[in-house]
Amino acid sequence: MELRRSIAILRRWAWLLMAGAAVAGVVAYGVARGQTTRYEATATVLVNQAQGAGGAAYQDVLANQQLSKTYANLVHSRPVLEQVAGNLNVAPSALRGAVTAGVVRDTQLITITARHTDPRFAATAANETARVFGEQIRDVQGARQGSQEQEVQSQVIAVQTAIDQGAAELSRLNARPLGVSEDQRQQGIAQTSSRLESLRSNLFSLQRQLQDLHIGAAKSVNSVRLVEPAIAPSRPVAPRPRLSALLAGMAGLLVAVGVVATIEYLDDTVKNAADVYRTTGVAMLGAITRFTPRHGMAAGRRGPRRLITSLDSRSPIVEAYRMVRTNLEFIPLDQPTRTILITSAGSGEGKSTTAANLALIVAQTGRRVILVDADMRDPSLHHLFDAPNTTGLSTLIGMAESLDDSSITRSLRSVAPAPRAQQDDQHGDRSGGRPATANLLLLPSGPPPPNPVELLSSVSMTRVVDLLSERADVVLFDSPPLLDVADASVLAGRLNGVILVAEAGRTRAGALTRCAGVLTHARANAWGVVLNRLTMRPDEQYDGSRAGSGPEL
Repeated sequence: MELRRSIAILRRWAWLLMAGAAVAGVVAYGVARGQTTRYEATATVLVNQAQGAGGAAYQDVLANQQLSKTYANLVHSRPVLEQVAGNLNVAPSALRGAVTAGVVRDTQLITITARHTDPRFAATAANETARVFGEQIRDVQGARQGSQEQEVQSQVIAVQTAIDQGAAELSRLNARPLGVSEDQRQQGIAQTSSRLESLRSNLFSLQRQLQDLHIGAAKSVNSVRLVEPAIAPSRPVAPRPRLSALLAGMAGLLVAVGVVATIEYLDDTVKNAADVYRTTGVAMLGAITRFTPRHGMAAGRRGPRRLITSLDSRSPIVEAYRMVRTNLEFIPLDQPTRTILITSAGSGEGKSTTAANLALIVAQTGRRVILVDADMRDPSLHHLFDAPNTTGLSTLIGMAESLDDSSITRSLRSVAPAPRAQQDDQHGDRSGGRPATANLLLLPSGPPPPNPVELLSSVSMTRVVDLLSERADVVLFDSPPLLDVADASVLAGRLNGVILVAEAGRTRAGALTRCAGVLTHARANAWGVVLNRLTMRPDEQYDGSRAGSGPEL
């Protein structure tokens, strides 16, 4: 059931989904075609970190990968780009944003990418950036190594100077200077010799350290080496109108799906029998498709007259009303006469049209039908049938004790058939009944009273219902909307049953739920719901007018 509902939703909103994808794709295609053509060239460099004395280890590999990530962020740094721009004789702003770098996952490789309108310049910029970056890394490493060597070299000079001074002092003592006793001279020679020995040992150590610095300089420097130079591309990377249109179309489709999902989530209107039963707990008596100009409605004083007498007797709409009539016949009832109230949750949902057409379709079976316009606030049935409204229901109720059968007779109006129905009525209904209009009488609402609710709840109204029931097999009452005024709820408890009319896609589930509650409180019998103005595709309708006409050529 959920799958069918999802498919139905997709069918109903297919135009929006296609429009969203098409509009986004066309806009993206147009924008892409207007963009400047750009080429992309990529150079690949290898980062090597200096190894420790113990050789390469797993930690060294991880350190190399981390170092590659750090270097990738330094490739498009300001010092590098400024030097590259100077070498290429362009402004640094021309390279900012045009040169990017990334690390190849789980490797020590860095890709340096340059974009430009000239493919050769893009390749040159990528290679020059790789070269300059490698040089700057070597310069930084060399500067650090040079500072260490300079520090050791200064220590060597200081120790050598101290050795020279000690050797000069030892020579002076060996020359037997005047004024120095022999004991003092021997003591001085011993101390100076010992100090010279210590200085010479320090000098040897510093010279060995300086030599080790020279030997290990190459091994202790991180290197960046170009392993794959960039070449001038033959095809541009941007714009790509087709790809942009495809991606934008998919994005537009996703946005449209989100919009549809939001609308469907927020939409609590009834659309099918499942919605009706879930909302009211009663069955759906029938679904009436929307009247359209192609149905050829006859014209009345207030525009197109939406009566089935204007349609072919085998029209799908007529068949839908026959289905409602058939479902009503299965409702068990003790009384010989059926008094039925037809109402809706709100105004404009088609209850009056449904009441009129249902009266016509019931009359086609040969039953005597009286259609009562109990909407004394906004009557419309006399407009549908082009009947006068000088007297009617309000007049009868106002007669009180003088009300009798003759008063009913004077107030009832005969219904004239519509032009198309005249020909059909010559042969009657296909079931063998008399012409529909011969069995149908209309009781208009009459002059509008100041107190409709009081009239409908009066004893006179009960007398009117009884007198009408004696003259007909079925009495249909068209009332005001159930939730707008109290008229319908007052009538509902006096009649055999109630038919709710709901407009598909407009009547909200909450409104129907409140209607069910009002009818329960009024102790009325809710017989079912007629789903009106249902929009269906032509392939979903059964066209009864083709039955028996033979195959189409």
